[in-house]
Amino acid sequence: MLETMREHVGHAIGGTLVAAPLEYAIDTAYGVRHPDLLRSGATRDEETTTLPGDDLVAEPMWVATRAETIQAPAATVWALVVQMGYGRGGYYAYSFFDPRHDADARGIVAGLQDLKVGDVLLDGPGCDASKGAWKVAAIEPERALVLHSLRDPISGRELDPADRGGKWLDCSWAFVLERVDAKTTRLLVRTRVRLEPAWGLVPARFVFGAGDTVWQRTMLRGVKERAERATARAKTKRAPAKRRTTKRAPAGPKTVPEPEVPPAS
Repeated sequence: MLETMREHVGHAIGGTLVAAPLEYAIDTAYGVRHPDLLRSGATRDEETTTLPGDDLVAEPMWVATRAETIQAPAATVWALVVQMGYGRGGYYAYSFFDPRHDADARGIVAGLQDLKVGDVLLDGPGCDASKGAWKVAAIEPERALVLHSLRDPISGRELDPADRGGKWLDCSWAFVLERVDAKTTRLLVRTRVRLEPAWGLVPARFVFGAGDTVWQRTMLRGVKERAERATARAKTKRAPAKRRTTKRAPAGPKTVPEPEVPPAS
């Protein structure tokens, strides 16, 4: 009953101005109950190293890197990353308004593996190519997917770089896979943001900062859960079936009949 009510509220406010602040506020509260989600999960080296997509937003005012170790090959992790997006595989993240994640793919979807530069991934309900959209800026199979958006920070409307006006949000969102070994992948997600007017960053970080970390960490864990489950299933299918054999008792020595002795006369 409670889950149904939450979903109805989510559908009612989806695409409105209050949707994002409310969602991030709830994510922050969820992080208070799960403090590990308020941490980035990235090492100091991962936070400072140069990653694909870093050149898209010049002089960012805010940079955040989150990370998760996944016990699955890079190819499996990549298949889940490349199918993300609203109306596609989803984002696998915790959502108060969609507690059952009905829109999210449970595993790898073969029909969603074709993605190329210039394609658009949507944020959520009420979005299209002109609003709440991420354009694929770079793609390197099994290595990096880089998304970019230049939008109005209030309405979410996508802007023309040549006519952005005085109010805009320039943001890159990069998913980078690092192979630890053949069976382990480190998935990094980096966000780089520049906002005008600059003073807007303070309230924006207050409203979205902690909630964004929680949301992205749950997204990473959603990828981890699905990738590790797919890997376990693949191992089960590859394992040879054990043939059942019935053990027979070892044969004893053959018994030779004794010769008959005629009765004494």
